[in-house]
This record gives sequence, structure tokens and C-alpha cells, in this order.
Amino acid sequence: MKKALKILFQTSTPILLNVGMISGAVFFSAKQTNLGSNLLKKSETVLLKELNYLALGDSLSSGFDWESNLDGRGKMNNGSISGISFPAFFANFAQSIQPNSVKSFKNLALNNSSILDWIYLLDPKNNIISDKNLSNLRAQTYNSSNFAETIRSVFENFTGDFSNLRQEIRNANLITISIGFKDFLNEFNSNFFDNIVSSNTSRNLYDTITTNIDYAFVKIKHNLKKLITLIKNINPETYINLIGYYNEHPKIDKFLNDLLKNYLLEFEPNLLSVGRLNDEIKEVSQQMGVNFINPFFEKSWDEKSGPFFDTDLDFRPQIKANKQIAQNLIISLALSPTDLNKSKKLNENDEILQTNFSANNLESQQIDFGSNQEILEKITVNGSLQNFISENSSFEEKSIKDLHTISFQQPESANYASALNQFVGFFGSEQSDFADLFKGLINTFGNKSEPNFEAFNNIVEVILKSEFFTNITQYAQEFIANSAIQNVETNESDDNSDQDSSELSELSESDKTQTSPDLISFLKEKALSQENILALLNEILSSEYVQNHSTKSVNLFYNLLFNQLAISKLLVSSISSQENIQQVIKEVLQFNSVQKFVTFIFTELIKNNQDYISAKSFGQILYLFLQNSNNYNKSVAFIKSFVIEALKRPNFLSAIFDALSSQFGFNIEKEDINSLITLITSTSDIIVNTKTFNNLINLLSNEVIYGIKSGIRNNPSDFSFFFNIISNLTNKISDFVKDKDNIYNFFQDIISFSLSARQIDSVKSLLGKFLPFISKINLSFILDKNSENYQSLNLIFESFSDFLAQDNFKELNDLISTIMDDFFLVNNYKYQNSPDLYAIIFNLLSNNSQKLKPILYKFIDKNHNNTKVLNALKSVFAKILPQEVLEKLDQTNQSNYFKNLIDSIFAVISELTIEYNTKIELAKNNSFIEETDKKSENTLDFNHLLDKLKSKKS
Repeated sequence: MKKALKILFQTSTPILLNVGMISGAVFFSAKQTNLGSNLLKKSETVLLKELNYLALGDSLSSGFDWESNLDGRGKMNNGSISGISFPAFFANFAQSIQPNSVKSFKNLALNNSSILDWIYLLDPKNNIISDKNLSNLRAQTYNSSNFAETIRSVFENFTGDFSNLRQEIRNANLITISIGFKDFLNEFNSNFFDNIVSSNTSRNLYDTITTNIDYAFVKIKHNLKKLITLIKNINPETYINLIGYYNEHPKIDKFLNDLLKNYLLEFEPNLLSVGRLNDEIKEVSQQMGVNFINPFFEKSWDEKSGPFFDTDLDFRPQIKANKQIAQNLIISLALSPTDLNKSKKLNENDEILQTNFSANNLESQQIDFGSNQEILEKITVNGSLQNFISENSSFEEKSIKDLHTISFQQPESANYASALNQFVGFFGSEQSDFADLFKGLINTFGNKSEPNFEAFNNIVEVILKSEFFTNITQYAQEFIANSAIQNVETNESDDNSDQDSSELSELSESDKTQTSPDLISFLKEKALSQENILALLNEILSSEYVQNHSTKSVNLFYNLLFNQLAISKLLVSSISSQENIQQVIKEVLQFNSVQKFVTFIFTELIKNNQDYISAKSFGQILYLFLQNSNNYNKSVAFIKSFVIEALKRPNFLSAIFDALSSQFGFNIEKEDINSLITLITSTSDIIVNTKTFNNLINLLSNEVIYGIKSGIRNNPSDFSFFFNIISNLTNKISDFVKDKDNIYNFFQDIISFSLSARQIDSVKSLLGKFLPFISKINLSFILDKNSENYQSLNLIFESFSDFLAQDNFKELNDLISTIMDDFFLVNNYKYQNSPDLYAIIFNLLSNNSQKLKPILYKFIDKNHNNTKVLNALKSVFAKILPQEVLEKLDQTNQSNYFKNLIDSIFAVISELTIEYNTKIELAKNNSFIEETDKKSENTLDFNHLLDKLKSKKS
């Protein structure tokens, strides 16, 4: 009985597994962040007399000079402030109003950044960032402006855990954030409306579009709340000010209006606008207990959009606009509302207006720099706010000059990087990957304005002075000398041996190539051994510069490995020559988890360099690395992080499916693969939190790292043990699937998805396209080959799989459709409260017997002449049914005989199902559900199940 039930169960298990993985996509939605009351409650304002000012956000705050392509964010040096961004102007105004009041100032705003980007930067462990966005952020570290060093000092190369950023937030008592516009543009584009229209089933398109627009704004607000919560968790005491956007930008207005006009004849003016974005940001500020300031509230801005803003579809204010934004911030944050109305007119033309731009004009003051009159005197000219903006100040002139000035820490140091040109000369005109590599390194890192120049120059100095490089140059010179001698001898031979000319002319090109080996091959043979390379690596890592500048060195190593195309190309091609495998490797190199782990390895090799001196091969380096328990645990954690990230990366999944299709000959339509990838990525957050996933990933992660360590220990020079690891992983997965506790957990994870009827229909539609893979399943994957009756069961399993494959799996498709309705809708409560795996199996078989039995009847009829299959069935039934029951059955008609057996078994299953369901109902009526670790106490023993079966009369 036990094995017969397993046959049916094992046949349907792969299908249900796919159902569970797919189903979450349709109903998943992010839950609103739970915020502590202490984070939502705005405390009584304590006015600041000294500022530790931090600016975060996007292009509105960054102060980038788009015309000259220079970073103008600004900085503070020995109390002196410079910069052309509004945060720099604001800090300068504060310093001029109250000298020495600004104790620190940093502008960390990032061009074209979104709320989601900043959420990642504040919590990289639990969030991901797209490759495109990450590249945008990294590109800003390479700007040649003197001010770009601020970004490099905090974010380095946008790897690691960004602890420097969190420390800056902890130090700040005043923060301004301009954020949300990138998210706004990302949400609302032509694809947004096309998708709505294509999927619209309602006659009222206006309602559908407005509902989707409202939901998009809800997502933006949700993410903004999450960002504010992260900041408050880091520093609950800091003052946070959200900055609004200019909402009369003609090009942006036209873009949004044209979008709407393509789909709607009429619409509310504020349905989709920057003004609405400001309203939503303002609402978030009120809900989160932070300040909202719209520095563009004055009507006077309407006349300035030309000279104040550039013409691109973005908020990129010019210098004068930044100056006025800062002026308005001072007015909003520093003027006292209690005596604001007492400000007097100086004359009719130069009127100091009551100006306050906060969400609540009675609660915006956060700074105490003196009386309103004292403050206004510093930000007006002849009593005019506007004249102050128009007049060019010495601060502006100095900042513009500083913007174009680049300083170097080592202006007089030797440029060792340029010396590499001499080494490239050894290659002559030869076009090789190595020659391209050196030329690329020189062009990239040999420029003094490049942020990694200092580290590159110092490390090249170590290389050029090393024994390794001396040997390389000597062998290169030897090769060149030998080649020259060979050329002379060849020419003399040609002149003196005319009779051999015909024979020489018959030499193939390959023969000629063989007589003249290339320089790279010669160097590989003579000098590029593992031991020599490791000796150089040790010399670099133990050098004074690397030991004293580990962060800069790690940044350089990171850039060499991940940002240099020539190096990546060599690395990828050295691993595999197959194009589809190479594409997978390229995607892997883009993983944040991979880049973080490699950064950790670089740091470890520098920090504990002495631990690796004895290594004579890369295998020994890896073994010594894993000998450290912290490194071992970090490696296991990396495997987990890698798999989790893999489920969220569509490009990687696409490359994997392409490689698998090529390797195993799967023929799946691209559209179906894309649908599956979408489902995997959208359900990834659910999948990674299931008990099944966590148990499996823990098992596999430990197996991989243990396998690597064991394999290297046995043979550190041979990496063929990776094939053993793959084999062991397959066995581990097979063992995992065979464990009934894991299968039970899997079903419980699936049932927790709580799919609706419509969602189930969507899953059915996609699942049906992948049913042909059922024929790829081997029984040995879910049942041990040494199990009793394996041969008989395997014969039945293969025959049944072939039977199901008929008519494009129509029978199986119908069966699974029925099972899904039963599992998720009709009897959901029974499955959810099943005390063990058998209860789930019996309910599946019993509840769907009317659909399952006819399929089994057809299977018997199809094999009525197949004596091997029928004998195998008899053998299995003989093990689980009493002999007297079998003898009483009429065996003259084989078809009826087996059908009666099937009916008998399902009758017993029905009784056992009732027993289980009675226990479930009793538990419900008693308002008591057993804990997982106690369920086995109330589980029917399997011997009892067999006794029940054997007591059943024919």
C-alpha cells in the first residue's frame, strides 16, 4: 500500500511543485511597512543653533553642471564652503548668517537616482538594484570635478554595505532630501498605458486608467515611507525635510499631457502631474512626521523657468535657481513664524514678502540664527530677495572656479603607470587579448584624473620592481632575440637553397605558425606559473601602500575585475568556450552578491596576508581561506545570497534557460520562457521566505562549500572535484525530495499562497505548457533504486508517464486542473490543517478519485496486452492486499480484475481520509491545532493503514 500510494503521489509531485512556485506571482503585493509610533510621532521642535547638514536625493540636489559635465555638489574644507548646488548655497548662507554655525556639510545627492536606489543604499542586504541604475551611480565617481571626491569617500565604488553612508546620517542633525521624480517618470510612460489598455476588460477606460495611476502613486508613497523609516531607524533625532519639485516645467507638462491624450479625451488637470507628485510627497511627510518644503511655491518662479532650468526632461536647475532654492530654504527653516508678520516694507519696489514654503507654515522653523531681521539682511540686497539672487557673489565665483580645479595628492610622484607602455612594446604590432588588456589598463588608469590612479600607480610600481617582472622582461627579450636570429637564418637559407624553394612554398600557414611560437605562449611556458603569479600577488598584498591603503586597493582590484571589459573577456573565455555558458558567467559577474563577496575576499587577503604566504597554488589559497571559520561561514552565506539574487534577475534566468535548452534539447517558446521568468522573479520574495526553500538552500550551501574544501584538501592542484560536487548536489536534492517531512512542508508552503479562482486559472494556463517535462522525470530521483519492488514500480512509472504524454498530456492537464481547484478552493481548509503528509495524500486521492479512477482504467485498458506492466501491477498489489482478497477476484477478465482492485483501494483510501478529516474537524471544534513538532503524536501509524487495507473485504 505504501509504495502504491507513493507511485500516484510521486507522479503528481513535480506538477504540484511547479504550481507552488508559479502561483505566488499573481497575488503578491508588498505589505506596508510597520512603523513604530516613536518614528511616526514628531517631537516638539528644538531649534538648532549648529548644523551638521547632510543633503540626499537626486539631480535637484546634486548641483551637477550639465554643460561642462562637472560635479558641482560642493564641499566644506576647514570651515569654508564651496559648490553650486542648492545645499552648498544653503550651507554657505547659514555660515554667513551665523559664523561657524555649520559644523559639517556633505552633499551626497546622486544624479538620476530613485527612491528604490536609496532604499538599496541604506539596506543593501535586503534589497537589490538594477545593473543600469548601479552603473549610473558608479559613473558619478569618475567625474573629474574637485567635488566628486565627496562621493568616492562615502560610496567608494558602490560596493560593500555602505556603512559610511549610514554613519553620515548618524552624524547629521539636519537632512534635506529631493527624491521621487525618477520614480514618477519610471512609472508613467507609454508602456504603462499600453499595458493597461491591452489588459483592460472594463468598458470604462477612464476608471481603469485612473485606478492604475492612483495605484502607481500609492507605490511611490509606500517606497518613500520605507526610505524615511530607514533614515529614522539610523538617526531618530535628525530633522528631515522633503523638497518639492517645480511643477510648471513646460516640457515635462507637455510630455505628461501628450501621454494622457493618447488614451483619454478628457481628464482632470491634476490626474498626472508634477503638482500631484508634490501633493503625494507632502502627504507622506505629514504621515511620517517630517517636514515638506516646496521652494517653488512663489509665482515669481513662473517667469524664470527659462534661465533657471535647462531644457532636458529632468529637474536640472541652473546656478541661479539653486541659489533661490537655498534662499527659500533659509526663509522656511530659519525665520520665526511668531514675528514673521512683523516684517516691514522697505519701499514699494523692494518688498520683503512673508514667505514660508513648509507643509504647515506654523511649524517649519528648525534653526535659530537670530531675529528675522538679522537673517533677512543677509539674504537680501536693498531689501529685495530677488536682487540678492540676481547679483553675482564672491561665493558663486569661487565655487565655479573650484568646480574646474582638480587637485592631486601626489602631483610630483613618478607615473609608473605610463611605464607599462614600454612593456606593451614587447608585443610589437601583435594583436592579442593581452596586448589589448595592457593598452586598456593604461588608457583607463594612467590618467591622473581617474579616481583609481593613485592605487594603480603604486601597485604598478610594486610590479615593475618585482622579481616577477624582471623575469618577464628577460624572457621577452630572449624571445625577441631568438626570433631575430631565426629570421636571419631563415633568410640565409632561402638565399642559398633555391632548390628547396618549391618545397617551402608548399608549407601550409599552420606549419609556418608552428615554427614561430607567439610571445604569449612563450611567457606562459617560462614565467607564468601559478607559483610565480602567487609570489607576485603576495608581494603586492604585503606592500606598504596596499597595507596602508586597503580601501583604495580593494576599489582598484574591484574595478579591474568587474569594470574592465578586457579582463572580464579573458576571465569568461578561460572558464568556458561555449557561448551560452559564457553569457551565464557574464551575468553572474553582475551579481551584487558576487561583487560583495569578491570585495570581501580582497579585503581578507590584504588584512590577513601572512596566513597565505605558504600557498603554492590557487587551490591552496582557497583551502587556507576556508580554514578560517569566519570565511567558511561567509562563503556559505554567499551561496544563499547568490541563489536568492538569482531568482530576482531575469537576464540571468534567461541565460540559464538558454543554456539548459541548448544542453538538453528542450524546445520551449521564448514567450513561455519569458512568462516563466516573470513568474519566478515576481514570486521570489515569497519563495525565499518559505520553509522548504530555506531548508533546501541551507543544505545545498553547506554541501557546496564543504565539497570545495574537501576536494581542495585532497588534491589542491586539480579542480575536477567540482563535478563530484554537482553529482552530490543532485543526490542531496533527490534525498531532500524523498523526505516526507520536506514534502509536507512544501505542500504547506504552497497552500499558504491562498490563490483566488482567477489566479488559479492563470497558473493553469501557463502550467499546461510545461507538462511535457513530466516525461523527463526519473523515478530514481524520488525513490531509492535499492527500495523493494523498485524494478516493478519503475516499469509502471515509465509506462504511466508514456500514457499521460498522449494527446499532448490532455488527461494530465485535466487532472491537475481538478486537483488545483480542490487544493486551493474546494477543500483548502482540510489541506491547510492536515496533521501530516499522509492526510494530504489521502485527501488528494480521495477528493479527486472521480477524475483519477477513469484515467487509471484507461491506463489498464491500454496495457491489457502488455504482460510486463500487468505482472508488475500484480506484484505491487500482492504486497499490499491480503491474499484472500486477491483470490476472490475474478481473474478471467484482466481489465475488470484490475478495475476492481483499483476500486477496492480507493474505497479504503476514502475511509482513511474520513478518519483524518474527522480529526481535523475535532481539532477545529476544540479550537486546538497541534504544533508542528507535536503533529506526529496524532499521526496514524502506517502499519495501521496497512491493517485497515488488509481488513477490507472485496
